[in-house]
Amino acid sequence: MDRQKIDKILLGGSFWISLAEIVSSLAMLAVTLTGARVLSPRDFGLMATVLLVLQVLENFSQTGFESALVQREKDIEPYLDVAWTWHVLRGLFIMLVLCALAPAVSAFYEEPQLLPLMLVVSTSAFVAGTTNVSAVQFQRALNFRALFTIKLFEAGLRLFVFIPAVLYFRNVWALVVSQVGASVIRVAVSYVLHPYRPRLRWDPPRLRELIRFGRWITGMAVIGFLIGKGDDMFVSKYFGMTALGVYRLAYDIGNVPTINITHVIGRIAFPIYARLQGNQEELRRAFKNVMRASLLLSGMATVGILIGAQDLVVHVLGDKWRAAIPLIQIIVVSGFVRGVTALGGPLFQATGRPDLDFKMNFPRFLITVLGLWPAAAWLGLPGVCYVVLVAVAASFPIWMYGLNGIIGVGVAEVLRECVSPLLGVGILLLAYAGLRPEFGSGPVDAILALGVAILTWLAGIWLLGRLTPYDLFAELRRVRGVLKK
Repeated sequence: MDRQKIDKILLGGSFWISLAEIVSSLAMLAVTLTGARVLSPRDFGLMATVLLVLQVLENFSQTGFESALVQREKDIEPYLDVAWTWHVLRGLFIMLVLCALAPAVSAFYEEPQLLPLMLVVSTSAFVAGTTNVSAVQFQRALNFRALFTIKLFEAGLRLFVFIPAVLYFRNVWALVVSQVGASVIRVAVSYVLHPYRPRLRWDPPRLRELIRFGRWITGMAVIGFLIGKGDDMFVSKYFGMTALGVYRLAYDIGNVPTINITHVIGRIAFPIYARLQGNQEELRRAFKNVMRASLLLSGMATVGILIGAQDLVVHVLGDKWRAAIPLIQIIVVSGFVRGVTALGGPLFQATGRPDLDFKMNFPRFLITVLGLWPAAAWLGLPGVCYVVLVAVAASFPIWMYGLNGIIGVGVAEVLRECVSPLLGVGILLLAYAGLRPEFGSGPVDAILALGVAILTWLAGIWLLGRLTPYDLFAELRRVRGVLKK
C-alpha cells in the first residue's frame, strides 16, 4: 500500500467516520439534553447502576473476536459462523446471569426499583448477541462509507424511539426503553446492510484460534472495565444514586473528545496498521500522522468543553446539574490524556501485540483501586475525578515502551509531534480565557465570546506559522492536496 493511498484512506476514512460520529453525537446530545431536562439525576443514577452490572458481565466475557477477524491477513469467512455462534451463546448467558443477580443487586443498594429494571434490560444482552458479525467485513475492506451508513441508521432510529419514550414515561423507564430499543435497532441494521447470513456452527479448532488472539483483549476488557467503571461502582455505593447520575453525566460530556475523535481515528487506523505491519517505516509514518491529527482535533474539543462547561450546564441543562461543572472540567483533561494513550491500542493490536494494551493499563487499574476511597473521603466527587486523571497518566511508560519497540518512536520524537497541535490548543485556551470576562453572563454573551476567541485563535495560529516552523495552515493545505489527488 503506497503512501498516497494510505493518506487518501486515512483522510477519506476520517471524513466518513467523523461524519458518522457527528451524527451519532448529535443524536446522543439530543438524548442527553432531553433526558436531563425531563428526568432527574436519580433516574440517571438508577439506569447507570443497571448498566454497570450489565457491563460487568459483558466485559468479563469479552472475546476480542472482531479485532482478531480484522487483524487476520487471510480470508475470514470460515470463522464468521463460529464467532456468531459464540456471541449468541454469550448473550444468552449474560441475560440469564443478570436475571439471577437482580434480586441481590436490588438488596445490596436497598433500591427495590432496580429489580424490574434489571430484568427488562437483561433482554438487550441476548438481542445484541445476535448482531450480524459479518459487518466486520466493512472494516477489513476499509469501506468507511458503509460504517457511516450503519451509524446513521442507528442514530436516527434511536432518536425515533427515545424522544417519544422520555416524553411519555418521564422517568427512568424511558432510559430502559432506549437501551433495549438500541439493541434491536443495531441488530436489524446489521442484517439489512450486509448480505451474509450467519448460522449456528461449532468449530473448536477455529474457535481456539480466535481465542488465542482475543485472550489479551479479554484481559484488557476486564482491566478496562475495572478502570472505567470501578469509579461508578464506588460512587454509587459511597455517595448514592443522585451523585452517580451527576458523575455519569460529567463523565460522558468530559469524554466526548476521546470517544468521538481519538477512538474514531483509531478505528480508521487499525485496519491500515494491520496491512502495514510488515513495513516499519510506513507504519511509523502512518502512526505519527494519526497522532498529530488526533492531538490537534481532540485538543481543540477538550478546550471547548473545558471553557464552556459552566455555560453549558447553566444555560442548557439547568441548575439541578450545577454540581457537574467542576467534574466536567477535570474529566475532560483526563479524557484528553486518555485519548493520547488510546492511540497505542490499535497499533499494538494490529501488530499482534495486544498484550501491551493490557500491560499499559495495569498501573492505571492499581491507582484507581488504591486511590478512590482516600480521594473521595478527602475531596468528595472531585477527588474521584482527580484519581481518574492520575491513573490515566500512569499508562505513559508502557505506552512509550511499546511505541519504541514496534515502530522505533522515542520520547523526543513524540514530543516533537505534539508541539504543533498543543501550541494551537494553548492559543485557543488563552484567547477564550482572556476574552470571556469582557462579555456578559447570558447565553448570547457566551456564544459571542467563543466566536471572538475562535477568530483570535485563527489569527494566532497564522502568526505562529509565520514566526515559527509550526504552521498549522500548511498542514491543512497538505490535507487538501491529498484529497485533490
